[in-house]
Amino acid sequence: MKARKILNNNNVSIFDKKAQYDYKRKVYDLVVDEITAQILSTVIFTLETEYGFGKKRLRDFCNALHRTNADMIKGVDFFGQKRTLDLSRYDEEIKRKYDIDLRKEFKPVVSEYDREG
Repeated sequence: MKARKILNNNNVSIFDKKAQYDYKRKVYDLVVDEITAQILSTVIFTLETEYGFGKKRLRDFCNALHRTNADMIKGVDFFGQKRTLDLSRYDEEIKRKYDIDLRKEFKPVVSEYDREG
């Protein structure tokens, strides 16, 4: 029996669309992994150089970070907020409580890098 291509309305095979989706998902995952690693490495380096964190404290920090992330995904109630994962609400609460605007904190670093490059 011959295999047939199944076509959708746009004359693009469903198999091709699945391959496109899979490829885009892999690229997205790679970008997220790279950005996450860069941010975490910056945080860890800062904790070491500016605050004297050693190997054990850095490992403890990473473990705590993973626990906090898991709690946020599960919907643990941080800052008295609803049990949903809406990071923008956490950003707003951090800004209100600590006067740290996470959206603005990163932009000057990116702007400096762009000027040098």
